[in-house]
Amino acid sequence: MPMRATVVLAAVAGEEQGLLGSKGLSELAESQGWNVEGMITNDIVGGIEGGDGSIDNRTIRIFAGTQKPIGETSARHWGRFVRDVTRDNLPQVKPRLIYRLDRFGRGGDHIPFFQKGIPAIRFTEAHENYRRQHQNVRTENGVEYGDLAKYVSPDYMRLVASVNLAAVYSAAAAPAAPRDVKVSGAVTDDTTLTWNVGGDDVAGYEMVVRDTTDDEWRRVIDLGKVATYTLKGVPIDNYFFGVRSMDSAGHRSPVRTPEEK
Repeated sequence: MPMRATVVLAAVAGEEQGLLGSKGLSELAESQGWNVEGMITNDIVGGIEGGDGSIDNRTIRIFAGTQKPIGETSARHWGRFVRDVTRDNLPQVKPRLIYRLDRFGRGGDHIPFFQKGIPAIRFTEAHENYRRQHQNVRTENGVEYGDLAKYVSPDYMRLVASVNLAAVYSAAAAPAAPRDVKVSGAVTDDTTLTWNVGGDDVAGYEMVVRDTTDDEWRRVIDLGKVATYTLKGVPIDNYFFGVRSMDSAGHRSPVRTPEEK
């Protein structure tokens, strides 16, 4: 199926000098009003051996931060979308969601996009080897330092590329995520969500529900092509709610959740 959305593959410069290239690209996206469904940065995705000698050639870490002090966030939903697409299409891969914007005290080229409210996540290998990062190539006491080609695994890079392809294609083939999702239900027994109805490529919507302490959407409700739905007897305080678009072929968009005040 042809993709509905434009896919941009970008190589940005000046990461070590202050994320200069990604800042410039995010500013361009903002100034031109791009509707970005999701952004992925691939950074440190070639190695399979950790500093302790452990080998993992199947796991990919997906760093997904939160843009909101309460409630849910589009970056987290994008991370879950990528994880679920990987599970469905690449059973040999182990996607591991990490609910941080990046490694502790560190950063990457997704951050300027994230700071502008764009759903942005980072891919990184399972176990980093810090002797092979930010080091001059040298040997000390029999230990090699530096980012050498012989420590890059072509098979693992192929795996990471497959995850990128599956995620980007699945998102671009689906209808756009619902817009202007709102919720009401304070001091009542019911919860009502509303959103803007999409175009002709949208066959309907699904509402998803989960406990606030759960990471998986546990309940999925097929709604048809409507602009509102009320869950009777389901109090808003106990759950997270979201909506996603679906086309006639079953392609699903990332989830969108309402703003919590």
